Amino acid sequence: MSMVFLQEAQEVLEQEIQRLGKITEEHDGNDGQFGVQSSSSLIPETQLFELNKKIKHMESKLHETMATVKIKEQQVWELELVLSNNNFPKLEGTSSHVSTLQDRKEEVKSELEVLLKKKMEAEIEYLILRRTSPNWQILSEDHITLSNGLRHLAGDQEQMMLKLRDAEDKTLKLSERTDKLRAYSEELVRTEYFLRVQHMVCKFSLYFIFQLTLLCIIFGLFGMKLMFPVDGVAPT
Repeated sequence: MSMVFLQEAQEVLEQEIQRLGKITEEHDGNDGQFGVQSSSSLIPETQLFELNKKIKHMESKLHETMATVKIKEQQVWELELVLSNNNFPKLEGTSSHVSTLQDRKEEVKSELEVLLKKKMEAEIEYLILRRTSPNWQILSEDHITLSNGLRHLAGDQEQMMLKLRDAEDKTLKLSERTDKLRAYSEELVRTEYFLRVQHMVCKFSLYFIFQLTLLCIIFGLFGMKLMFPVDGVAPT
């Protein structure tokens, strides 16, 4: 394996590690923001389904790559076996045939390096997806739990709104009854004042009538005394 191939593989590994770090940071950030963000900011279940689908695809791709690598390794081994055999007949054109085999060997080796690189990339991506899948599973479960909690909270809020509306209606009815009672109380006060005044008028009227009657009687008696004088001689 060449140095260039190792460097490229190392770069791919570093890129995948950085991407894994970003995914972990996003997961931690989402854990801290579940209480304040809306449900639209959570990872939906469809993304978890897509992740599982991608993992299966990477498994299939990894198996295919490994099978192709084995085939290429077998071809390299066969070519090396042929080239290592020194019993070639000294015929014209043998050197060109050997050169062709050498070229074919180098070509297969190049293809093998590319396949090994793809195999390593697939293994790294598959490993990252497998490590990320539990985090996404946890996020999906948290999303479901939070959705159920929000749904329950919405139901409680609706009940509270109904109770509040009922309390407002009762308060309005109580206010109307209070206004009616206040008006009735004011009417009673006015009626009581009228009856009290009427009672005083009747009392003073009766007292005036009584005094007038008494005065008339006195004047009547005095008039009768003047009209019928009594003799001053007493009988013997």
